[in-house]
Amino acid sequence: MATSDLKSLIPDALPENRRDFLVSTLAVGFALAVRPIGAQTITTDTKGLTAGEVQIQMADGKIVPAYRARPSGGGRFPTVLVVQEIFGVHEHIKDLCRRLAKSGYMAVATEMFARQGDVSKIENIQEIINTVVSRVPDSQVMSDLDSTAAWAAKNGGSADRLAITGFCWGGRIVWMYSAHNPKLNAGAAWYGRLEGDKNPMTPKNPLDYAGGFKAPVIGFYGGKDTGIPLESIERLRGALKVVDDPSQIIVYPEAQHGFNADYRPSYKKDDAEDAWKKMLEARHGALCDIGLDPELWELIPYRVATRNDMATYIQSALDAQAAGTALPFTTVHAPSGQVIGSTRYMNIDQANRRAEIGATWIAKPWRRTAVNTEAKYLMLRHAFETWGCIRVEFKTDSLNQRSRDAIRRIGATEEGTLRQHMVTWSGRLRDSVYFSILDSEWPLVKQDLERKLSRAA
Repeated sequence: MATSDLKSLIPDALPENRRDFLVSTLAVGFALAVRPIGAQTITTDTKGLTAGEVQIQMADGKIVPAYRARPSGGGRFPTVLVVQEIFGVHEHIKDLCRRLAKSGYMAVATEMFARQGDVSKIENIQEIINTVVSRVPDSQVMSDLDSTAAWAAKNGGSADRLAITGFCWGGRIVWMYSAHNPKLNAGAAWYGRLEGDKNPMTPKNPLDYAGGFKAPVIGFYGGKDTGIPLESIERLRGALKVVDDPSQIIVYPEAQHGFNADYRPSYKKDDAEDAWKKMLEARHGALCDIGLDPELWELIPYRVATRNDMATYIQSALDAQAAGTALPFTTVHAPSGQVIGSTRYMNIDQANRRAEIGATWIAKPWRRTAVNTEAKYLMLRHAFETWGCIRVEFKTDSLNQRSRDAIRRIGATEEGTLRQHMVTWSGRLRDSVYFSILDSEWPLVKQDLERKLSRAA
């Protein structure tokens, strides 16, 4: 789908009878142009998710439909903007949103063609390109993505943790948005065009922005993609290297264009699964940078020694979150924005109004600072004052004297020891010491923590 194929089809202005056109609802099922769908099509359920169609107001006042999926429950989830192929926000894109939500994200896919036409009802691919896709200006897309990110931040997403992924047409948009939004943290571009003819709708290409990307992008491409030549990929790779851009491009030699589209013949399962894994693992980098210190895990029941271990560790936390029993956090040093550790609510028991704060670790440079005290203060305040907990508990290895002292310092009462409570990764039988803070004790504990934080300021 090279731009040169569309050059003669792009009008200087939209026809008058299309200026007020607006798609008001998303497609049901798959777009007509891709039917029948393949037997290998993946279907992701909504268990543990809040998912469905929403309406988002754009900067020009238009109300545009979008699909949103996120883990059920409270909290601010990292946001992923999901950008469609030329077939619009049909069932495949919705399913990708649900997959991301299962991994702990708030995923939002806005119908980017809403003003130009309903591609879901057009059977011919070339007609989709000619009558709709070729008339969508990059400026409109950038603005609509900004509005989507703003909506997400007000509806359960995190304004500070923003990423984007896109496929085919949307893959190109990922590169473009990375050059557009300075608040973006990361992007993942799937077989998106990198260069081609320019026109009023698409005046620049991703290659033009080499050296100007504001967030790192990981690109996934097929070696047998007839629409995106390897020479084009190598030109961008070379340009990225010259400016020392951390973005990377991965080429799967036997894959075609659309190798992640499980509903189409182009689907290549092994490559698609590998790329999806790499996309999710990219977010682990910051935790791996500071969290693979062997000393951190000496007295922890599980072992985290490699990037794969970290990925498993994070996924287990997200699985517990999806089950409603945990709410994990990355600990960030606010002044610098640097990731410095992790903690979570766990063993959440709504019926008995209790929760545990645990799985806490802080990188060595930030130990013996106010970081852990402030994190515990914020989590305790939320548990008692927002959730209405009557008990918050902590546990630690009986051998971990530093952790025991830290828990006492925040005002928790030691309750006792559970002998041979856990089998650690090394086979050692761990005794666990339990502590708790009750709702009746919280006012004094809160006062003491605030005094300590004030002195540390």
